Amino acid sequence: MISNRRSFIQGAGSALAALSLPASLYPVRASAGHILVPSAGSWNDPDVFALAEKGVDIAMSMGAEYADVRLTNIRQERIVEIDRIQEDDEWGGVGIRVIKDGHWGFMSSAVWSKAEIERLAKGAVGQADAFAKFSKGQLSLALPPTGVKRGEWVMPVEYDPFTVTKGEKMDFLFTLQDQILNYDRRALNNGLYRAEKKIAFFASSNNSQWKQTTFRNELEWRITYPRQASLHSGMTWGYNVRLRTPAGRGWEYIIDPEIFTEMIEEVEEAKAMRFTTPVEIDRYDAVFKPRAVAAVLGATIGGATELDRALGYEANSVGTSFLDNPVEMLGTYQIGNSKLTVSADRTMEGGLNTVKWDDEGVPAQKTVIVDKGIVSNFQTTRETASHLETHFQKNGKPVISNGSTTSQSALFFPTQHTSNLYMEAGEEDLSFNDLVSKLDRGFALMDVSYVDIDFQCLNATVTGSAREIRKGKLERYISDAAIMIRTPELWKSMAAIGGPSSRKAYGFKCAKGQPEQAMGYSVSAVPAIFQNMGLINETAR
Repeated sequence: MISNRRSFIQGAGSALAALSLPASLYPVRASAGHILVPSAGSWNDPDVFALAEKGVDIAMSMGAEYADVRLTNIRQERIVEIDRIQEDDEWGGVGIRVIKDGHWGFMSSAVWSKAEIERLAKGAVGQADAFAKFSKGQLSLALPPTGVKRGEWVMPVEYDPFTVTKGEKMDFLFTLQDQILNYDRRALNNGLYRAEKKIAFFASSNNSQWKQTTFRNELEWRITYPRQASLHSGMTWGYNVRLRTPAGRGWEYIIDPEIFTEMIEEVEEAKAMRFTTPVEIDRYDAVFKPRAVAAVLGATIGGATELDRALGYEANSVGTSFLDNPVEMLGTYQIGNSKLTVSADRTMEGGLNTVKWDDEGVPAQKTVIVDKGIVSNFQTTRETASHLETHFQKNGKPVISNGSTTSQSALFFPTQHTSNLYMEAGEEDLSFNDLVSKLDRGFALMDVSYVDIDFQCLNATVTGSAREIRKGKLERYISDAAIMIRTPELWKSMAAIGGPSSRKAYGFKCAKGQPEQAMGYSVSAVPAIFQNMGLINETAR
């Protein structure tokens, strides 16, 4: 049985009552099999900033050239099958990162205390010293951000999901289930709800101290139709609906009244997906819905423009990039046609990777990485940005990070992950249906279930749900459909794009590093027409 937060706090009530830290900041994890809880007596300093600054001071006094300390408190909740709370966990962590003699050192722990901070700081410096004995230090950082003294930021949401009772959440989910059944009694359905709240504290030797709170909310639904002899498949049909794709939003994102209308549309989509036509392998012009454009954009340009991948830092992990000569390619390499402009945007409203400051204290910003089809920048950290010094100097600009550093929690070394991506819309306000009407024969990529991309983010097979287009109208779904793409050729073939009102945002995951960290990011995209797409049968051998 999984212990929940409430039962744990009740069991440890007398110990917790003695603490001056608010309950939301306790470094506690209650989960099946283990509870990471230090003794209550070790939590004797309610000033979290003082703990963080102590770690910086100790590291610097031991000869570190740079030090930063992060403390995180994360709470997660998951409701499955509407009426069953599968997870209600809360845990904390502290991590100390230093540079000494040109090498990183890093130590982390689940315990918040002065003694533990001291141990971690000394251990991180000792680790850097050990590395320095075996290799000459080459590490350098881009210019530090302007110091922020005791800054604080909370992601703007209307309702913190953890202030909404379990009963209220379940009532809403049951109501949604009933609405679907009232619409179509055959549509057996159930949901999966997830929420996360992350509080992070930061202090560095660059005189920055801040606290920020972020949220993540999502709702997935499964619609299942029973076996029907009239269908050619003769099987039960199940369809997973990403009704509320992961986003940096509050409970209002889930209870938006539009969700009922959208769910009925998804029910009709699920019914249509039961009747398919076989793949006719060939090349066609295709219209991608915004969710399909977003998925492909994240997997191709999102991954390829992470500078650590382009430099080969992730070669033994998630992979590299076909943009393998960053300094020479900046401002010259054509990755798409003039219709393609994409920004890395950590300020995006509702973005999964939206923050006020990144995990190095760099202010969140919006950076154009593809400008009218030309690679204009990379997603960078303070460490990786220094490798573009030649480019920055050539253009008379300072060597700075654009704020792409992040981490799953303070227990992990902060690294580069894909930022939120924002694709510019077309000048003409075309909708998805407007783009469909432009094709006499082709197909529409409605959604993407998986992008199987190679080591360099260059070649990929995209699987998902596709529909025929005949004489400007959507026809039956295509069974076993997939397309094969090559990143530059795909984005150069983009013949038309949707306008501002066709924009949609979707949440995805970027997993990388050793140990692996899985971080969310959002992609805001518009529908698009791509020419000469290779349509294949994904099940053919």
